[in-house]
Amino acid sequence: MNLSFIRKISHFARCGFFEKLVSPEIVCPDAVELLMKHSPNYKVPKNNDEKTFNMKIRISILHILATYARIFPNETIITLSNQSFLYSIINIFEITLHENHESNTSEVEQLLSLILFHFIEKEQPMICRVAIKIGLLELLIRIFKKQNDNCITHRLKSALLRTIIRLIRFSPTAASYTWVKLRNEISELIFSDDISMRMWGIKYISTIIKMVEADSEDCLTLDFIQPLELCPSIFVLMYDECVPIRLQTIKILCRIIITQGSERECKQLVYMGIIGLLLDVLKQNDLRNCTNSIVFPIIISLIRLIKISEKWCMIFIYSKGVEITLTYLKYSVEKIIIPVILLIFNACNYSSFHTNKVLEYKTLDKLHRIKELINSEEFIKIIDRVIYSLIMKCTEYEILYSFIMNSGDPYIIENRSIQDHLKIIQKKSNKLKEFIDSNKSK
Repeated sequence: MNLSFIRKISHFARCGFFEKLVSPEIVCPDAVELLMKHSPNYKVPKNNDEKTFNMKIRISILHILATYARIFPNETIITLSNQSFLYSIINIFEITLHENHESNTSEVEQLLSLILFHFIEKEQPMICRVAIKIGLLELLIRIFKKQNDNCITHRLKSALLRTIIRLIRFSPTAASYTWVKLRNEISELIFSDDISMRMWGIKYISTIIKMVEADSEDCLTLDFIQPLELCPSIFVLMYDECVPIRLQTIKILCRIIITQGSERECKQLVYMGIIGLLLDVLKQNDLRNCTNSIVFPIIISLIRLIKISEKWCMIFIYSKGVEITLTYLKYSVEKIIIPVILLIFNACNYSSFHTNKVLEYKTLDKLHRIKELINSEEFIKIIDRVIYSLIMKCTEYEILYSFIMNSGDPYIIENRSIQDHLKIIQKKSNKLKEFIDSNKSK
């Protein structure tokens, strides 16, 4: 494949004349060979003209390969899924590493390489392991950290970080290594003026926590990553103008709470107002469409916090937490309804006082109404047990009488234990009223 043929194919690729493209089995192997030949590791350019010429050839070849990967994905990706292609990409990134660039030509070359890598990685995930072994991850980190190079723009940094995230998803060891190398840069990145930079910065933190957590038998994720140090910064991002950034930030905070549920780890988050912030998120209408992805971790996090401390349970109750979470019972989704029921049940576990406070919001009526939404005998049995337990813990006669008489449920109305409990509470309530009335008359 000569240079004139390359230029012609590149022109067809750029202009969209896909019907004139030659078969990928013919073009791709030769294209990779030429890519290697016009890299500095193969032959050092004699002057700047030759260097520019080599760069133009590489960009043309990358345009061809990127187009082929998009138009003929199966044939192209199978052909390119080898170490020769990865070495050619590494050579391209080594150019950036050892030179400072005044123009954006090098950026185009690198972006094309990253786009092409994403095409291949999507279909051939195992190529990421090979890429890590032969040094691509290390090169990307060094380029990401490079200073004072005009071609290292926000757009390129975002693409580099995205590729790093894709690579570390296959190796907890690589994830830990990148955190050590990039921690300071990421801490600054999440406050970048560029939305995509903030987005990928927060996604990187999320990926790191997941990967190290998955590889940690002793749950030492926080000891290594220490995300609590990032929490003040993450809290600020919960008010970001970009909704996806807010969602990703909330998921990170929830993961921290769920993974490390001890009082020592969660105390800082509670003092910073995490309970109120999570409840604010549940109230936001624009997040209601993300029910499965965001509500579930929030409710599980609230359950964890409530179980740790009675004080935190009272913060939840007095922050209108019960009222807010009960609104999600209208969704006929078991994945959401079950955690809400667990949250209500755990909030009532400390004492009758807690139970009475929780049931002030017509909680029993709303729980009973769920039986009409979900047709499952097992689920109905669970609801009946929860309602029975809450009734037996409640000491407010008005709440119990109103619910029992209006429920129309034979299981509740005819239950001997419930009726006996109601009579006891009624006697206590009457005695209390008599005592109050007698004191008033004095």
